[in-house]
Amino acid sequence: MPLQDGINYQWSDGSDTVFTHWDAADEDDFILGDCVYMDVTGGWRRADCEMPLQGALCHVPPPKSNAFTTYEVVCPSTWVRFGASCYSFEPVVQRLTLEEAREHCKHKANTSEVLTIQTEMENRFVLEQLWSYGFPHQTVWLGMFFNTDTDSMAWFDGSPMDYSNWNFKAPDPSLLTADTCVSTRVSDGMWLLSQCTDRLGFVCKTNSDTIPEVEVAPLNGLHHGIVPAAVLVAMLIFAVLVAVLWFVYKRNMMRFRRLPSMGNAYYRHTSSQATDSDGNVLIADLEAHSGE
Repeated sequence: MPLQDGINYQWSDGSDTVFTHWDAADEDDFILGDCVYMDVTGGWRRADCEMPLQGALCHVPPPKSNAFTTYEVVCPSTWVRFGASCYSFEPVVQRLTLEEAREHCKHKANTSEVLTIQTEMENRFVLEQLWSYGFPHQTVWLGMFFNTDTDSMAWFDGSPMDYSNWNFKAPDPSLLTADTCVSTRVSDGMWLLSQCTDRLGFVCKTNSDTIPEVEVAPLNGLHHGIVPAAVLVAMLIFAVLVAVLWFVYKRNMMRFRRLPSMGNAYYRHTSSQATDSDGNVLIADLEAHSGE
């Protein structure tokens, strides 16, 4: 896990930095270093990348199995990627009103807005990134406002309000005004009502440019079950087809064998009739001669 921008750490394989396990001694000693190692207790500690250690563990990531098409996420320099979005945590050390924070984010990137949170996984990611700054502020802005036209909370970037993290329950809309905004508490990620003119830290977020890459879906557990079943069905179809062809062949062969025997019977029957007829003629002649 190398140091990315002087403050944040990022996995060398590009994985999302959602889980961390820093050792308490590392926080107390303020040890600096651009790389991270794990001690015998499982805690993470900072160290210089050239520091020799007793060994290392190699990790081979499992094959992806959840998509036929993946996307290469492209983030601006010093921004942190999570999912299909990019985040700039540098402004968290500033103190601006919500409107000033929005202007600051738009200046950094045209499509950037103050932080929105759509899932619990994203909420955990944001919190762990903020914790790495040592709690510079107790709360930071969320890109949310009270929409007086609909009497409901809404995100500035138009994202759906499918996820929330209020402390107890969502606030009563009848008690809200146009100057009501929302912040998130850095210690636990709970959402709080704030005045839009308060001066708080903030995080900028943008949906990154994505470049689609077509890939063949790997053989996961589901495919491993489908392939043998497909082979078995193909073998059964082939066996049925062979049986039908064999039956048709045997049936035709029996017909071909019967034709000569029927002809012989016909000729024998005709010959027999001729013999009887000849016999009748001879007897009639004999009787005629006897009468003379």
